[in-house]
Amino acid sequence: MSEQLKQRHFYRSATSFYRAYDLFLAFLALQRSQFGSWAEITGYYSRFYFIQSFLNLLQASWFGMEDSIPREGLANPNDRKFFAFNTGSQVIFLRERELLNAIGLRDRLGSHAIWWKLYECLGALETYPQLESLEFVLSNGYFNVEKRNEVNYSHEYIRGFPELEWFDTDVRNMMGHFRFQSPRSDRDITDINRFFEDIPDEDADEGDFYSDEAQMLWCSIDCYLRVLRALQIQQSFITQEKLEALAEAHLRNVLPRMCSGIITGVGESLA
Repeated sequence: MSEQLKQRHFYRSATSFYRAYDLFLAFLALQRSQFGSWAEITGYYSRFYFIQSFLNLLQASWFGMEDSIPREGLANPNDRKFFAFNTGSQVIFLRERELLNAIGLRDRLGSHAIWWKLYECLGALETYPQLESLEFVLSNGYFNVEKRNEVNYSHEYIRGFPELEWFDTDVRNMMGHFRFQSPRSDRDITDINRFFEDIPDEDADEGDFYSDEAQMLWCSIDCYLRVLRALQIQQSFITQEKLEALAEAHLRNVLPRMCSGIITGVGESLA
């Protein structure tokens, strides 16, 4: 059963990782084209799929009745939804209510919020490879459920799709407001030295690099790849060649420097 779960976890992890990576590239392209709010929502979904990919990589995930996984560990094998995780010495199966109790929740959460809550619990663990960005990656900065809901659903002024406000005036005012969101500069956000390439030292502000919201998405991708490498999993699903091809397809014509940096960064992460 343990080997079957490992395979199921890793396949789901790889599936979610490719979604997170592709949405990260989409986030950059959307910002470049000044689709600010759609970029924000896309960035959120990149993080959402990263969370699923990372939890599954650590052999922890939800399963349902449609999953052909043995349920010997469940008190009631007919439970329609359960959480399975590998402690290293045994596989634990928990019904939804049991899991909620274990992480201190009285009420059920939505399908997105429960993933974020489980991910939040990872911050208490100390079993990862030493990564400088891990604390940053395990935070909910920039992209989270509340911000996604505000941008995507709010009808309050400057909350939901703020670049489309002032449509009730004339074209000049509408487009003036729209242009408050400048297109993304073509800089390499994967490395601070490459980020400031061709920029005089006196004009280089490190805050521009560290405050770039794309850092959260890139560091998540980089963290996953480095943990994958550290685990020494023999696999052919996630490869530099495939990730390079996707970066080229999405960014080569719109953000060539960024594209080159991501390809270099991916290579460094998997080296």
